[in-house]
Formats: sequence, structure tokens, C-alpha cells
Amino acid sequence: MDKEEEILDEIEGAVNERTNEVDELTPWKLIKLTPNRFRCMFGIFGGFLAPVSIHYIRFLNLYSVGEAGEDLKKGLKKIDRILEKKSTRKIQKGIERLLKAIDWRVHIVACVAITKLEKTDQQLFIPILWQKLRKDGSWVEPQLLAVLSLIDHNFSINYEKFYSYKISAAELFQPDSIERGWREQILLLNRGE
Repeated sequence: MDKEEEILDEIEGAVNERTNEVDELTPWKLIKLTPNRFRCMFGIFGGFLAPVSIHYIRFLNLYSVGEAGEDLKKGLKKIDRILEKKSTRKIQKGIERLLKAIDWRVHIVACVAITKLEKTDQQLFIPILWQKLRKDGSWVEPQLLAVLSLIDHNFSINYEKFYSYKISAAELFQPDSIERGWREQILLLNRGE
């Protein structure tokens, strides 16, 4: 563990002691707790989530054009730069921190980051994503499911275990579904189209 990670872990520990439940923290609550609030909770992705940056909002609709499209491109480039500069361990820890939060905004950033990783690194997040959906849920459930459909070779089986009461896996990716649209767009964006 390098010095920067030790400091972030120490700050995170202090935040945990003050709140007793780290999962209840959102970026907005952290404003009062520590000046390094976003780095504390989200590691390498903290700067990306700072209040002055709203690029993550564009990740909800990857079909953005015009000014929204430019914001989307900027956001994707920022994610690329973060992933290029950091070690696999720091990336993994940062994404895990994003998925521990209850705020959907950070979940969408985790979704995009995971799709940009190597296939073997993506596999590490399959159980974490399924647990997030089963235990906590998220307002960006369609995007989480779209990512899982791309990285989990047993997606249909796992989906049917937990979601068959809602809609079947076959019906999930109908032409007009949010899940299918987001899944197709992330594939195109990651190919540079």
C-alpha cells in the first residue's frame, strides 16, 4: 500500500467513526466531514465526481448529441485517463468504493469504468454487481444489468435466479428497452464509434 492509499484509508476510517455507517454516506453528506471528501470515499474516481464535474450525468443516456455529446466525450476521456494512469489494484478498489455507495450517480461511473477494463479484470466485479442489485438496488439498475450482460457468461442463469419475478432474461433486451439501448451504446463507444 502506498502513502496516498494509507492516507485515504485513514480518512475513510475517521469518516466511518463519525458516521458509524459508511454505506449511508453520499458525496453530498461528506462535504461537512472532510475537505478531501470525494477522494476519501471514491479513491481514484474522487476528482471525477467533484461537484464542478457533471460529466457522469451524460452516462445515463449514451446517445447524447451537441453539447451533451461533448460532455459525454469529455467524461469518457476522463475515465480513460484515470484507468490509464492507475494500477489494477487502485482501479479495483476505486470501483468497489463506487459500488459500496448508495448514490446512483457513482454507480453509473462504475458501470462505464468496468466496461473499459480488460475482460479478466471485468470478471472481478460480477459478484459485486449481482450483490449490489440483490442487496441494495440502484436507480441505475438497467445500466448495471447491461454491464452484467456483457461481462457475465452466466448472465441468463444468474438473472433468472434473482429477477424472473420481474421479467425474463429473454424479454429484458427487447428493442425498446433501456437495458438494450445502453448495452449497445457502450459497446459502440468502447469500439470508438
